[in-house]
Amino acid sequence: MFKVQPFDGLIIGGRREILPDFEHHLHTYLKERIIGRINVEPETELPIIWGEVGKVISQFEKAQKEKLVQRVMEESQSGGLGVIGLKETLKALWQGQISTLLVQEGLSLSGYVCPKCGYMSDNENYCPYDRLEMRKTPDLMEEVVEAAMIQNCEIIHVSESQVGEMAGLLRFKI
Repeated sequence: MFKVQPFDGLIIGGRREILPDFEHHLHTYLKERIIGRINVEPETELPIIWGEVGKVISQFEKAQKEKLVQRVMEESQSGGLGVIGLKETLKALWQGQISTLLVQEGLSLSGYVCPKCGYMSDNENYCPYDRLEMRKTPDLMEEVVEAAMIQNCEIIHVSESQVGEMAGLLRFKI
C-alpha cells in the first residue's frame, strides 16, 4: 500500500500482547514511519478507535512543534539558522531567508508595509531602505502570511510562551 499511496506517518493498533510481534514483521520503511500505537480489541467500535487515533496524532504534532521550537531557539542562540522576535523575523522574511515561520497562535497586529519593496514593520512609519512613507495596515499578519506563502515557507502556529510573537528557521544567513 505504501508504494502505491505514500504516507508520512503510521499508527498501528491491536491487542497489547500482539502489537510488538506485529510491528516486528513490518518492513523497515514502515517501521520508520510509526508515530504511535493504540491498544484496541477487535470488537472496539470505530468511533472509539478514531478517538484514540486523534489523541496519538495530537501528541505527535505537539512533540513535532516542541522539537521545531527547540531547534529554532538553539539555532538562534548559537548564531545559526534561527531568528526569534518580531522585528528580526519580519526582516528575515523580507530578505527571503525564512523556510519555516513560527507564529503565535491568534496573533493580531496592525503595522506598516513599504509600497515599493514590501518591507514590513509593526512600528516604523518610513521604510529604512526606500525612505518612503509606509502604508498602514490593520492586519499585518495577513501581509506576513501572504509573503510567507509566496516564498513557499512552512507556517506553524505555536503558543506565545514558546517563541514570543514570531520566530523562524532560516534557509540561509546574510
